[in-house]
Amino acid sequence: MEENIAKVENDNNNIIVPSPIAICRHWKNKGFCAMKENCKFLHPIEILIERKNIEETRKSATLLNLKNAKQNRGKGRRNQVHNSTKASLFRIFLIETYTREFLRSGCGILDVAGGKGVLSFELINLNNIQSTVIDPRVLSLSRLIKCMEMGIYHSNKNLVNYNDKWPKGDEIQLPSLIPSFFSSDFANYLGNKNENKN
Repeated sequence: MEENIAKVENDNNNIIVPSPIAICRHWKNKGFCAMKENCKFLHPIEILIERKNIEETRKSATLLNLKNAKQNRGKGRRNQVHNSTKASLFRIFLIETYTREFLRSGCGILDVAGGKGVLSFELINLNNIQSTVIDPRVLSLSRLIKCMEMGIYHSNKNLVNYNDKWPKGDEIQLPSLIPSFFSSDFANYLGNKNENKN
C-alpha cells in the first residue's frame, strides 16, 4: 500500500512528513471493503471487533424483548396491535374538510370497506352523523361500546373538541351494515335505484 506524503516548507529545508491515513469509510460503516489490500485507507481490526460487539448486544436485546413480550397470539405469531386512532383521525379529517353540517345532510355516509365499523360507530355516537358500513365481514363493536361507556373517547384532550355527543348506556347506537362487496355491479344498482326515485 502506498504511503500518503505531504511536503511542509521550512525556512531552511523542505521536510517530508507522512500525512495521517484515514480509516476506510466502507470498512467503518459496513465492515467490508471491495478494494481489500489495494485500498489506500486503513482497515483496523478494532472496527470489526466493535461492530461484532454492537451486533451481539442488539441480538441480546431483541431476544430479551421477545422473551418478555406478551404473547397474545400464540408462539411464533406476531402480537396483535390495535390501531385504535386510525378511525378517529379520519373522522377528524372528514369534519375539518367537509364540516359537520354537510356530513349530516342527505341520507348519511357510506363507509365502504368499513371493516369492524369503528369509523361509523364514532360518527353516529360522537357526532350524530348517520353512517352505514358496506363490508362482507361482521361488525365487531363490543370493545368500542366498552370504551364509550368508560368515557375513554372523551378523556383524550386532542379529540374532545371533535365530539358533539356524550352517549351513555342505552343511548349508544350501532351502525347499519350491508354485508356486501362494493363491486361495480353494486354501485350500478345503487345508481339505478336513485334514478328510479327521481
